[in-house]
Amino acid sequence: MIVIIFFICVLLGVGVFLFMRQRKAAKKKEEEAKAAAAAAAAAAAAAEEEEEEEEEESIEDKKRAIEAKFKAYNKPTPEATPEQATDMFFGIVDGNNDDVLDENELSLIPDKMRKDFMMMDDLSGLGVLKDKILSKQEMTNLIKTMNNAARSAGVRLDAWRIENGVDYPGNDIFHYHPNSDPKANQSVCLKKCNDMSNCKLVTFNNAKTLCWGKSQAANKMPHGDRNNYFKK
Repeated sequence: MIVIIFFICVLLGVGVFLFMRQRKAAKKKEEEAKAAAAAAAAAAAAAEEEEEEEEEESIEDKKRAIEAKFKAYNKPTPEATPEQATDMFFGIVDGNNDDVLDENELSLIPDKMRKDFMMMDDLSGLGVLKDKILSKQEMTNLIKTMNNAARSAGVRLDAWRIENGVDYPGNDIFHYHPNSDPKANQSVCLKKCNDMSNCKLVTFNNAKTLCWGKSQAANKMPHGDRNNYFKK
């Protein structure tokens, strides 16, 4: 009887030993699998980051190439028609030659020129860049609208720097509104400021139905319904 009990104890001990050994081996395999997966993920992330860096470098190279073309290209004379100016611009930027600039092509426009386009689009009220594509006809219409506005306002529209989303309370030297004479609009307000040596900026509401000419930009604070046009 004692021998049987001893034999059973030995079998149980061996079973426990084998079970613990298998469990330890399984845990080791699990840890190795996790380590391999982590290493693979890290390698994939590194490769993706490297690809993104190469892509960024490629984009920057393309932007520099386009900027160099603009510098080398003779700028349209003041007598150039909107159609001629548009043809020149698309000849440089329209890589697909389909008379439409898509989001990728627009992103390659030099930063200053892109900001000027945004300013022109904002001033014109046409919203041609809202869908992030620009056709030849849209650009021609934009240039025509801006030319007409410039003649009406008597100011150079590229002489203003725009800052959106903030307000500069105080330091007002004139204020136009829907009931003032003249009524507030972009042309009236910008011309008024342009004619005053002590006017440094004009603040508009988003609808351009209110404007304030200011002698300085002070007391800056966030404001979702304010756009500021600074003299350059």
